[in-house]
Amino acid sequence: MSNVQYILENLHWFILFIGPLIFFHELGHFLVAKACNVKVLRFSFGFGAKLFSFVRGETEYRISALPLGGYVKMLGELPGVEIAPEDLPRAFSSKPIWQRSLVVVAGPAFNVILAWFVYSSLWTGHHTFIDTRVGVVNVGQPAWQAGIRPGDRIVGVDGEATPLWRDVSEAISARPGDSIPVAVERDGRSLEVTVVPRHHDQTNPFEEIETKGRVGISPLFIRTFVGVVDADSPAAQAGLATGDLVTHVNGTEVEAWYELARLVYDVPKDQSIKLSVLRGSPALPLEFELTAGEHPGELDRTLVSAADTADGYTGLVTQESLVARVTQGTPAASIGLRPGDRLLRLSIAKDGKRTIRPIGVWGIDLEAFSGLDATADFILTFQHGRKVVERKLKLDSKLEKDELKNKRTVHVFGAFNEPSTYDYYTIDEVVGPIAAAQMGLSHLSKIAGMLGKGLWKLAKREVPADSVGGPMMLFVLAAEGAERGIRPFLEALATVSVMLALMNLLPVPVLDGGHLLMFAIEAIRRRPPSVRAREIANLAGLGLLLMLMVFAFRNDIMRFAWPECSEDADCENGLVCIESSCQNEPSEK
Repeated sequence: MSNVQYILENLHWFILFIGPLIFFHELGHFLVAKACNVKVLRFSFGFGAKLFSFVRGETEYRISALPLGGYVKMLGELPGVEIAPEDLPRAFSSKPIWQRSLVVVAGPAFNVILAWFVYSSLWTGHHTFIDTRVGVVNVGQPAWQAGIRPGDRIVGVDGEATPLWRDVSEAISARPGDSIPVAVERDGRSLEVTVVPRHHDQTNPFEEIETKGRVGISPLFIRTFVGVVDADSPAAQAGLATGDLVTHVNGTEVEAWYELARLVYDVPKDQSIKLSVLRGSPALPLEFELTAGEHPGELDRTLVSAADTADGYTGLVTQESLVARVTQGTPAASIGLRPGDRLLRLSIAKDGKRTIRPIGVWGIDLEAFSGLDATADFILTFQHGRKVVERKLKLDSKLEKDELKNKRTVHVFGAFNEPSTYDYYTIDEVVGPIAAAQMGLSHLSKIAGMLGKGLWKLAKREVPADSVGGPMMLFVLAAEGAERGIRPFLEALATVSVMLALMNLLPVPVLDGGHLLMFAIEAIRRRPPSVRAREIANLAGLGLLLMLMVFAFRNDIMRFAWPECSEDADCENGLVCIESSCQNEPSEK
């Protein structure tokens, strides 16, 4: 799709995105100015040449050519402007400091209110939440050691109720190393256990290392899709095949793998196991019967991906733990991984230490491939047939860009499992307006904190300057959000509204924060700064904003309009490929 076509197809989304941000900001100034009896001369949506206007009362309402901002023009707002004596009481400059401050703060405040309203609206109504029922417990991790098992429901952490999984996650992650009492329900009985979350280092959105608590539990559960790796196993000999979905074990219905594993474990060695399965699409119901045999000594009996009897071997494993496909030319292909192989164990060597992690659940136990350990030296142990293979492994790394052209380094393994083998325990709830408002406020505070931290780090040059974006970035943000659906679009709008509020509160002349700074100086000195001082400050602030706009436009052009490349041959006119964009070759110093 050409850039022109992309713009034409998404222009209406950009207008719907930017319009409420500007309108609500200026509406805040306007309404509070009216409430303080300030004479408002003009309310303009946009800058530049007038496209349309009308006058009602004493105010001109205008739509201007550039929809990248707006303004409310009040009598006495600018220094040095002559005011008629009869209008002097209604001039902005004649109002007490507290009223002027309210008028100025109202713009950012209305942006925050808009964001709160959007977040609260998105939470209102029928929603599906992740339940607090545990789907996976990693053997040997703190939760397992404390006695928590798959199927348990966590109803409280340290005396606080945990109705949703995010409540459990937040309570545990915030307290690494602490002894935490956890209330659990199991088969209608109430239990209390004590867990001590292990320290887990991870990166936040600003690439900072944070230590969080982990106990080795997940609401994700593995569905009962069977994997058959060992062709000589009782499962294979009975006729079971990879992808079969087990629905009953000896007549008992099962939904999660841990339920299947428990039922199989309790079967005496010499007694047959009857499995009801669904195969293929459309699903064909089948019945199989097998008897456990002797367990091969080389296979780990403790992995949650297996379902063996207490003293026998079935060969039943989760399809989730099997390789579904391998991309050629990747590290996985180079060590000989093939579809149908089962991952068993991962050894991680980093900073002079070696850690061994069993792989019971692919989606959980391979987190090292995308976290801080991704640059480590690995030894991957996997099962091919009945043979256990160990191979040294080093992940590839490459630079990728998201839809906003933000660059990030991703680490490539190259092997993938079947994602449809996962599921979550969920609960359906109708969220009322009061609860939704509370949830919206909580989310708003988190977003504001993160954005505020980002602005502070940008000022300290701890965040790359090329992350600053302008109108093109807002356009793409609106277009991509709309493509994903109305909820992502509104979430993006609310987040940008909070950012607009924070940026307007910066103490830069001509911004709302600059006006508040002047009012603070006036309050301390008991007289306003001189007209000359305010004019110089406004010119300096305007110059700073213009430079920032030029810089943002430059970033937008480099990000969205500049030709991308992977090598010098992709560039024309003597340009070379530097960080995925065609640029002039740097001169030697």
